[in-house]
Amino acid sequence: VAFDQYIDGILDVILPDKRMKDYLGEQEILFFGPDEGTADKMDRAAQRAKQRGYALWKASTTGKSITMGGIPHDTYGMTTRSVHQYVLGFYRKLELQEGNIKKCQTGGPDGDLGSNEILISHDKTCSIVDGSGVLHDP
Repeated sequence: VAFDQYIDGILDVILPDKRMKDYLGEQEILFFGPDEGTADKMDRAAQRAKQRGYALWKASTTGKSITMGGIPHDTYGMTTRSVHQYVLGFYRKLELQEGNIKKCQTGGPDGDLGSNEILISHDKTCSIVDGSGVLHDP
């Protein structure tokens, strides 16, 4: 139940709603990756995003089952480094410098992938949310 409420809470914030003022004025991109104890919930998160009308629901989670378009990470070598290189490709396309990006990261010190991302990235990580706690430094 808590996981479903978490997904709904994030969707509430990024989906268009006439009752809320949109200060960004652009479509926001949502992406969830499994961390300790949530790998089996990625299909459910993508399905909920679809039900709520999120246009990019299929790309909203990693670790989905193959039937939902997921890719088995261990089979294809999806590691922190490969995912990070993919993100760097987005930055290049958008002409952004990694050192100028301010990032809030879910998943971190408690998991291998998240902790490795903290070590290899050159962004300005201002928040980390993980199972053992929350760290925020604006």
